[in-house]
Amino acid sequence: MKNVVLALFLSALFLVSCTSEKAELYANGILGARGNGVVKKKPVPFKGTFETISVPLGPPLADPPRQLQRITGEGQASHLGKATFEASSTIFFAPQPPFTNSGTSTMTAANGDKLYSTFTGTIVPQPDGKRLVTVRHTITGGTGRFDRASGYYVGVTLADPTTPSGTLNIEGELSY
Repeated sequence: MKNVVLALFLSALFLVSCTSEKAELYANGILGARGNGVVKKKPVPFKGTFETISVPLGPPLADPPRQLQRITGEGQASHLGKATFEASSTIFFAPQPPFTNSGTSTMTAANGDKLYSTFTGTIVPQPDGKRLVTVRHTITGGTGRFDRASGYYVGVTLADPTTPSGTLNIEGELSY
């Protein structure tokens, strides 16, 4: 009888210690949200450059004044390698600059893995007629190795309204 009680006591003690350890791993962000033992990695630097094309999607809209755009591109990014970029953006024209924009984007690695983000930013007209576009992306996940990705990156481009092409430079942090 003593052996059975001792065995039950030791089993309970083991379970309590495992539960406390697991709770600590959750609290420190080491276990994934589903508790499936997926290790959450520390953020790593994320950089890249894409040659882009911006295409307006129809005429400007009036209420509020805005323009819908599709931006596509090809380039290189750390952790993706050779990749494509696609964004849907809405530019909001206020009475005075800077203007704002927001939207969603997808980067696709050569193997098909995708990295998703949402973004907001500003568009500041320059004295030479170009526009400095600065956009902050929040990474919202992806597919493949980016399934539970998180992080951010800032994209900067100097847009020339006389040509649809541009260069997008990105820099931020990525966890996956």
